Amino acid sequence: MTARKDHIKHALHNEKICNYLGKNESHSDWVIITAFYSALHFTRHLIVSECLGGSGIVSFENIFLQNKRYSDGRHGFQKYYINLHHPDICFEYEKLHEWSMNARYNTHEYDRGTATKAKAYLKRIKEYVTSEKAKAV
Repeated sequence: MTARKDHIKHALHNEKICNYLGKNESHSDWVIITAFYSALHFTRHLIVSECLGGSGIVSFENIFLQNKRYSDGRHGFQKYYINLHHPDICFEYEKLHEWSMNARYNTHEYDRGTATKAKAYLKRIKEYVTSEKAKAV
């Protein structure tokens, strides 16, 4: 059995980078990208925590492989799962994913306002994941 990845630790690391990059207006694209990757790990923490229950599943990768018929890849599966089980943060997660993909593959030119929204969406996701409400689901 492999050790369980600490998605919260990874999320916090990416969030720290996001906040550091956010100090410089010229890096709005990377603020968005790191906000998305932080959100990705916060939500993977939810998925892994919810799916552990006695099934022997120890990683997001195992969960994805057992459920991939519902997706078009890891990102598709993750968005599907969040939409189904955590609709309170679905909009924010999907928007971060969309902006991040666009920043990485289409244009790096994002304004400070969008980067600020990305950080707000990340904050909302983080608060949700670490709240008692999410733990009760």
